[in-house]
Amino acid sequence: MTKYLICAALALPIAAAAAPKFDQAAMEKARHAAQAETAIAKATATGVKGGTAAGEVTVNPFRSYPASCLQSPLAFGMWSGNPEAVQANITLFGDAFSSDAGERNYLETDTITVFRLPCADGYSVSLIEIDRPSNVDGHTDRYPTLPGVTFSGLSTTGASVTGYPLRYSDDVNTFFANNFANSPLYTSNVYVLENYYNSSAPQLNYNQAFTLTINDFATSQNLTQFPLATYNPAHYAATSQPLPVSGYMSTNWGNPDENGEGIIVQVYDIGNSTSRVFSFAWFTYDDAGFPLWIYGDTEFPIGSKTVTVPTLYFANGAFAGSIAAGANFASWGNATFSFPDCEHMTVSYNGSAAPINNGHKQGSKTFARIANVNGLACI
Repeated sequence: MTKYLICAALALPIAAAAAPKFDQAAMEKARHAAQAETAIAKATATGVKGGTAAGEVTVNPFRSYPASCLQSPLAFGMWSGNPEAVQANITLFGDAFSSDAGERNYLETDTITVFRLPCADGYSVSLIEIDRPSNVDGHTDRYPTLPGVTFSGLSTTGASVTGYPLRYSDDVNTFFANNFANSPLYTSNVYVLENYYNSSAPQLNYNQAFTLTINDFATSQNLTQFPLATYNPAHYAATSQPLPVSGYMSTNWGNPDENGEGIIVQVYDIGNSTSRVFSFAWFTYDDAGFPLWIYGDTEFPIGSKTVTVPTLYFANGAFAGSIAAGANFASWGNATFSFPDCEHMTVSYNGSAAPINNGHKQGSKTFARIANVNGLACI
């Protein structure tokens, strides 16, 4: 596992004495309430065993960041070069409830980094990285446990929130995944700050200024605080870059200035963690005004912000497959796709002369999203 050097300039912890008193009873109450809510929500969202049908999968209405913002798995060191990251070395404690006295008394100095990443349209996502020392990372004979993490800031309604135990998960884009204080920290890990899937819980606004308080679960000791200022997209160069190409770009795209033309985009998983397939069908017209279908697909590395696709055009077919041979096809050139934000797609194309000879076989066009696919809302 790759480790990263600690940047002293980012170490900005506030004195632990300034933190609000950690309330273990409140943490346990929130934990039990979250577990109960999770059970109810899972039954509602996925259907109960023995029921007639599974529930509809929809976009999580309580999520704290755009689903299109992160890719799984979360990478280490995403905070490197981040202008607003805060970092500190903190002593974490062993498992207070272990039968092994050595584990109960275990202490380990780990590096905790709190940071944001930019998303589209002025949104951000907040994360925590906890790094164990490289010489013990992955050892389970002795291990620290996760600290308690509480939030003080504003809710999405503008209400003040103080010392609220937040949900943090190492699995992105989830409704229910959570990690609890005093759980084993066997290896270094990265966690995304979420909201509970719970209509009565405060929905935390991670875009506004907030402070995370890190606490030891067993002793109720406040360890340190991490303050983040209000998110400013101008501080992040990545906000001017295209979005990573993912399934959130799968939809129908149209050109508002050209009636009757559009592109269908699909992004497929292919059973590995390194690449996906980008597929498109462009419904347009040839020189004579007859409908023309240009198609292409290609494999691309996960995380790519542009995809160049070899293209084909189809001709000499018949309605409803009434000729046995089907349509024939020929190479047309290539098209390059990028997504400056969730609502727009830029297509740069370089095609051969046939079947388009009107001077439009090369150029660039911008298309607008028609709608979000069920369960894949890109914001």
